Amino acid sequence: MIPKLTPINDGDKETDKLIKRKANVINETSKEREERIKKTEVSVADFFSQCVDYDMLKLFFGLLVIFFFTVGIATIFYLFFIYLFKAKMWNFYFPSQETHEEL
Repeated sequence: MIPKLTPINDGDKETDKLIKRKANVINETSKEREERIKKTEVSVADFFSQCVDYDMLKLFFGLLVIFFFTVGIATIFYLFFIYLFKAKMWNFYFPSQETHEEL
């Protein structure tokens, strides 16, 4: 979905800040830019409120949970298959006292 382009309002302070910042960036030297970056302070609260993308974290951890759930279900099906159709292998993996004495 493409957002509609709207004209710049005179009272739009965020747009004014961006325009001024772009104008300043063109004129500043690398040393001035380095000093400006060094003076920038980011608190822990600023980092968590402005820098962390919570939607992507939710996506990542959601996919991680789905992955582990799928692996768990596949493991249960595998063990169920071994229990029903390959008794020798089941007894090798999970020996009982009687099976252990036979080996």
